[in-house]
Amino acid sequence: MKKYNQLTMQQRILISFLIKKNKSQSYIAKELGVNPSTVCRELKRNKTSKGRYNYNLAQSFSEDRRVSKKRYTKFTDDVKAFVERKIKKCWSPEQITDYCRVNSIPMVSHERNYIK
Repeated sequence: MKKYNQLTMQQRILISFLIKKNKSQSYIAKELGVNPSTVCRELKRNKTSKGRYNYNLAQSFSEDRRVSKKRYTKFTDDVKAFVERKIKKCWSPEQITDYCRVNSIPMVSHERNYIK
């Protein structure tokens, strides 16, 4: 499976240039070596308020989304402390995970608890 890569500034400049030349999205995708849906999504997500594509704004929007995206983790300090307390009481990682599942407590997998 091919790894996902975000579009570069150079690719956005090329998209802008080809759009101005009235080239189709599939043509642009072939030129960039990406899936046509990538170009479609890029144009849809990054148009100006007037419905036009501007590569500078598109790059700025992309960077803003990347910065604002916060990575969610279940293994918080509270979860870590909880796991440590249960392990000190001789609970197995499976017991900890099962207890949390039954009591609707957000928990990482028992494999992650073994790492602790």
